[in-house]
Amino acid sequence: MKLQFIFGYFIIAFLSCHKNNDNIIVGEWSNCQTTTFQNNGEETTISYNVCPIIVFVNDHSGYIKRGSIHAVPFTWRIDEGKLIIKHTDSTNDDIIDDGSYQIIFGNKKSYHEINLLNSIKKVKYSLSK
Repeated sequence: MKLQFIFGYFIIAFLSCHKNNDNIIVGEWSNCQTTTFQNNGEETTISYNVCPIIVFVNDHSGYIKRGSIHAVPFTWRIDEGKLIIKHTDSTNDDIIDDGSYQIIFGNKKSYHEINLLNSIKKVKYSLSK
C-alpha cells in the first residue's frame, strides 16, 4: 500500500512539474538581446534600444509587440523540454522565428531570465521579465 501511495505521489509531482513549466513561460517578456553564432565560432550580439515584448498566454497563444507595429501572433507549446513557436499569420517577424528552442533559465530561483537557444538556426534570444 505504501509503495502505491509513493508511486502515485511521484506521478502527481511529475505531472505538476511538467505543467508548471508552462506557467513559468506565461507572461510578458522583454527581448533586449539576440545572439547569432557563426560557423567559425564567432558570435554577434545585437542589443536593442527599444526592446520588443513577447507575451506568452495561458491558452498557448502569444504575440510579439514592437513599438507601434501591430502585434504578431503565434502559438507555442513545450514538447520534450523544448519550446515550440509557430507564427499564426504570414507576417515575417524577425524578432523570434518559428522553431524549436532549448529553454535555459538564467536564475532558477526567480525565473525572471530565460534564453531560448535554437542550435539549428544558431541563434539565442535573451528574454527577461
